[in-house]
Amino acid sequence: MGRLAVFAGLSVGLVFLTGIMLKPLLPTGLPPGEAGAALLRLLWALSLLGGTLVVAATFERGEWRVAGFAPSGMHPVAFLVGLGLGGLAALGPGLALLLSGQATLAPADLTRAWGDQAGSVAWALGVATLVETLAIFGYLQGLLEARWGRVVSVGLPTMLFALAVTRHPGAGTLAVGGAAALGLLLASVRARTGSVVPAWLAYAAFAVVQGAVWHAPVRGAGTGVPAWYQWAPAGPTWLSGGGWGLEASLVTAGTLVVVSFLVLRPHRPARRPTHD
Repeated sequence: MGRLAVFAGLSVGLVFLTGIMLKPLLPTGLPPGEAGAALLRLLWALSLLGGTLVVAATFERGEWRVAGFAPSGMHPVAFLVGLGLGGLAALGPGLALLLSGQATLAPADLTRAWGDQAGSVAWALGVATLVETLAIFGYLQGLLEARWGRVVSVGLPTMLFALAVTRHPGAGTLAVGGAAALGLLLASVRARTGSVVPAWLAYAAFAVVQGAVWHAPVRGAGTGVPAWYQWAPAGPTWLSGGGWGLEASLVTAGTLVVVSFLVLRPHRPARRPTHD
């Protein structure tokens, strides 16, 4: 795993190098609060992307699937598939929970214009999901697939993604299980397309639909998007997701697992008619 070590070291080095270059512009350091956190996530995303491209050009010699940028997954159709899978994986379970009475949309006071925060929240979620996708489902998954095959390359990143959620306050068993189901979908999309971009788009769409459409918590925290309504769980936590959000619902987890297996299912070539 020498190449992985080089990738990790290069990515970390790029973060520090970028920080040094930004020192004249930010003499007192990163801005406080969410603005500084968002900027740091952006630096990590750019560094991970730069590290991936450098090691791919140096070691992989055109094997862009290993790096996570296979040509077959770098076209608009693959991007739309990723967006659709992620969005529907949050829309479908949400509708099912609402129609079954396991959740409601409670009225909320809209004290600010929706556009005041919606754009910044979508940007923050997009960058945050990009960092996790590049770190777990990018070059790492490509190396695992090249060396140990698809089962390991899907299973190990899924477990790492689930373990990563434990750093969030309040993450319990349901939250970890839901993260594992989501990680399985992202790893499946990455394996199917050979590209990290559709996987990232699926992750970003899943998070944005939770936070900006249902106005539900994302990883147990509110997004701050102004709304006339808020997601309110009404059923048991294992079914509705409780205060953690849709991701902790067994309905959502089951949907993600089913969709993942459909994505990974081998496509049988159409049989050509035989002529006697």
